[in-house]
Amino acid sequence: MPLRVPSWETILLNPHQAGNLRCPNHPVKLSSCLSFLEKPNIAHQIPFWIKLLYTLYVGAVIPIYWIKYGPANFLWFSDIALILTVPALWFQSSLLSSMMADAILLPELFWNVGFFLRLLFGLNLAGLSAYMFDPTRPLYLRLLSLFHIFLPPLLFWMVYQLGYDPRALLFQTLLCWVILPLSYLITAKAENINWTLSPGATPQQ
Repeated sequence: MPLRVPSWETILLNPHQAGNLRCPNHPVKLSSCLSFLEKPNIAHQIPFWIKLLYTLYVGAVIPIYWIKYGPANFLWFSDIALILTVPALWFQSSLLSSMMADAILLPELFWNVGFFLRLLFGLNLAGLSAYMFDPTRPLYLRLLSLFHIFLPPLLFWMVYQLGYDPRALLFQTLLCWVILPLSYLITAKAENINWTLSPGATPQQ
């Protein structure tokens, strides 16, 4: 009897429904292949509308940032977190959620402190979010950067829902060992991606 293959939409929405589908040329189930990303037996499901709206937002940000800032901009850890949160949502991955929460905690804290001090009290602290008040930058680009505000609460809520994966710090450290040398070696020195030359010289987009 031929194997009935579920659609990719079914797999993305609920990887466990792909239980009988096997990986090509490998005698293990597809659900086992995805187990690195997903957390089995999740009690609290992430609502579909959150997954959809966030995915549409990221789908709009990526081409605009690519055109305006270039591909090197996606080496910023905040942009990496922005993108990897998409599979973290769809696979309901505690590992990816925990990794991205670890990665952006301190930089996004500084970004938001600087932004809200300037917005609410007029205190001009040169730093990560200074570009948000630069009138020479198009307003739509600055509005797209508001993900720095909602991404940290989203990730921490996901970690609360899915649980913190104790492997996250190790995997995030390994990712840093890849991203930081790339940021130094293949990007323009003037961009100072991830502050590999000096802290705070260039704001995150």
